Amino acid sequence: MIIFGGRGGPSDTIFNEVWRLTNANGIGESTWIQESPLGPIPRGRWIHRASYDQTNDRMIIFGGGLGRSSPCTNEVWVLLDASAAGGTPTWINLINSGPAPRFAHSQVYDPTTNKLVIFGGSNCFTAASYGDVWVLSNANGLGGVPFWTQLSLPSLNLGGHTAVYDDASNRMIVFGGQGPGPRQLSMKSGCSPMRMASVRPSGSSFYRPRDLPLARIIRRFMTLLPTR
Repeated sequence: MIIFGGRGGPSDTIFNEVWRLTNANGIGESTWIQESPLGPIPRGRWIHRASYDQTNDRMIIFGGGLGRSSPCTNEVWVLLDASAAGGTPTWINLINSGPAPRFAHSQVYDPTTNKLVIFGGSNCFTAASYGDVWVLSNANGLGGVPFWTQLSLPSLNLGGHTAVYDDASNRMIVFGGQGPGPRQLSMKSGCSPMRMASVRPSGSSFYRPRDLPLARIIRRFMTLLPTR
C-alpha cells in the first residue's frame, strides 16, 4: 500500500510524504517505509485523490487542498516506480491545466485506455460543489501528450463522495457526498463517462437505484464486488 500527503499530527501538518506499507494484506509482517522520491516534490495536500497503474507501477494524483481552507490545486502528478520494486520512486508533474482546482472529488482510472476520470468536488474558497466530469488521456505519462476533455453531461453538483470503476461495463459508480446546499445526496450509480450510450436505454447520464442507504458524506471507502 502506498500513501501520499494528508493532514494531521499534533501541529495539524499538511504532508507531502510518501510511505509504503509492505505485506499490506496482513499476510506476513507489515512494515511502514518512508520513501525519498527523486524529482521535483509536490506540495503537501489533503483531500486529493490517487489512482494506481499496476502494470507500469505508477501512482497518479490529482487535485487537493494546499492549505487548511484554501487554495486548491488542479495539478496532476505521477509517481514513477511507486512501489520501489523497479527503482527509486520519482515524481513528475504531468499537467496543470484543465479542470478548475478542487478537493473532495472522486477519481477512477481505466488501465486499458490509460484514462483518468474525475467527477465533482468542492471549491476550497467557497465550499461550493462542482458537477463536471473530466477525462485525462495518457494519464500515466505514457502513450503521448496528456490532455483533458470535459464531457457534456447534465450537472450533478457533489463533493465529499467516493467512486469505483467497473471495467467490465465501463461505468463509474458514485456513492454519498454533499450537494451545493445543506442537503446530502445518497446513492448514485451508473455514470459511464467514456461510453454514455451504455448507461441506460433512455440515455440518462445519472440514475438512482431504489432502496437507498441513508445519505452520508464519505471520502474513499467503497469497493466493487465484480461477481455480485
